[in-house]
Amino acid sequence: MPTDFLQSDIAVLAAILTIGTFIGKFKLGNVAVSASGGVLLIALIFGHWGFDLPDGLSTFGFAFFMYSIGFGAGPRFFQSFKKNGLKYVIIALFVAVVSCAVAIPLAIIFNLPSIMLPGILGGALTSTSTLAAAYEIAKDPAISVAYGITYPFGLMGLLLFIQFLTKSLHI
Repeated sequence: MPTDFLQSDIAVLAAILTIGTFIGKFKLGNVAVSASGGVLLIALIFGHWGFDLPDGLSTFGFAFFMYSIGFGAGPRFFQSFKKNGLKYVIIALFVAVVSCAVAIPLAIIFNLPSIMLPGILGGALTSTSTLAAAYEIAKDPAISVAYGITYPFGLMGLLLFIQFLTKSLHI
């Protein structure tokens, strides 16, 4: 439950940005969360604790998050795609197909509502744009809950899987 200190939207936003940026500076071996990843992780935690921001501020925060990801990856994208593009496309297709092949049967086995599948896949694959698109269409908070639960596991699993795959394919 929010405390008196964090009652204003600006204070909540400032706390999320500050703590997330600080966490984003830490590295675990060769893996860094980055400031944008740290902010997303802290935003998920704050949301779990019951803090929320007005829709306009949330949308602005999401747009800024997506911009910062693109800004950081953009300069290297075309050079990397030219060199290893086909291999990366194959990896992406493989990950997407395997993820769906695992998530759909598990959702059926555990009797999860189908509305949660985009959130589960979005979080498991750390695809925030999937979360945004699915939520914009369905307007169901279950999507965000599923995303918030699977994102931390997806981040760690995906980083380990991609490192293994890129080393085994020598890229």
